[in-house]
Amino acid sequence: MNKKKGILLVIMIIGVILIFSSFLMIKHNKELQKKEEEKRKERIGIIHSTYRNYLTGEKLECDNNICELLNNYLDVHEKINSFEVTPLELNEINDIDGSLAHYEEVKQDLYNWQYDDINKYLKEYKDYEKNAFLDIYNDSDITKSIEADLDKKAELLKRIENNIDILNFLVENDDNFISNNYSIVYLTDDFKNAFSSFNLDIPLVSMEQAYGKRIPILMYHGVDDNVWGNSSLFVVPSNFEQQMDYLSQNGYTTLFLSEIGSATNYEKPVIITFDDGYLDMYTIAYPIMKARGIKSNMYIITSWLDGEVYMTPQMVKELSDSGLVEIGSHTLNHVHLNSLSYEEQEKELVESKQYLENLIGKEVITIAYPYGQRNIDTLNIAKNYYRFAVTTEGGANYSKTYAGSSLLLKRYNMQRGTGFETFKSFVG
Repeated sequence: MNKKKGILLVIMIIGVILIFSSFLMIKHNKELQKKEEEKRKERIGIIHSTYRNYLTGEKLECDNNICELLNNYLDVHEKINSFEVTPLELNEINDIDGSLAHYEEVKQDLYNWQYDDINKYLKEYKDYEKNAFLDIYNDSDITKSIEADLDKKAELLKRIENNIDILNFLVENDDNFISNNYSIVYLTDDFKNAFSSFNLDIPLVSMEQAYGKRIPILMYHGVDDNVWGNSSLFVVPSNFEQQMDYLSQNGYTTLFLSEIGSATNYEKPVIITFDDGYLDMYTIAYPIMKARGIKSNMYIITSWLDGEVYMTPQMVKELSDSGLVEIGSHTLNHVHLNSLSYEEQEKELVESKQYLENLIGKEVITIAYPYGQRNIDTLNIAKNYYRFAVTTEGGANYSKTYAGSSLLLKRYNMQRGTGFETFKSFVG
């Protein structure tokens, strides 16, 4: 009996010990849970206090991946919403290469403005920490605007691409327009129609609207079947006659160079010039023009009037007296003026003028620079003795602008190989 009581007592003692141990274990676990909960709350509090500025759109002052991500969100949001792409302006067209480089750089910047996925940065955190981060993240107006920001970014990129496309179109059509400080000047109707389709707020005007009446000046030398020296200088007589027929039959008015100021009075003005004073000017070209009442300017090398290759002084006088030819200077000796001293140039320009005036009994106010060459001395001398001068640079002159370059007027070079269609394009 005593033995049974002893066993029972042992069991009771063990039971008490187990119960007490369980109580202690439960109490310990509760304390651990309490500490863990307090630690969790403290950590959540730290997260909220550290990152709450993101809710108000303020930069975070911390140094970790999450801070870097959210600060980048703030930057991207501000950049996208403060950035604008306006339609092309005239100043951008005036610097096409610079504008293309600018838009390519801006486009790359826009591509780099990205909203990275926050979940990639939360993998190292506990679930409650992730939830704390996401609470702040999802409650922010910045986060809520991501979809709208991406839509705006796509629209900005679309506008940039549109401006780049227009600039590339202008590069491909650089021969069909001129840009100045006020407008785009179109040279062809095809360009006008294509550019108009872009609906830009840029004035688009014709050459005549921008620069006035177009005044082409043609530059001939010889008209002869028999060529010598530089054969390209001699236009075939039958071709020359075809050209003069075209002018007389299609409403063109030929003017002396001295009459360029009256070009606006005529629908189709044109000025015809001959350099050097070859004999064929008198024997071939002049009779063709005389039969059609066509005026011309002839530029004479005064020391070369030999009656063999070049006209005689009497022929020059006769042409001047005809009323169809205006005589101008081509210097004494057809020299490269820009290789001479000031005094030597002055002699060439002044003495040739004096000789011609004495010969024809009229004032000589126009000159053609030999080979088209001149320098600042040439221009300074010319402005003291002449009102107009022609160069060998190709292109037309315009009534609103020629006065500013009256000593540098352009001419279209008529050569032996110049086709009839080219001639028609020259005269307009």
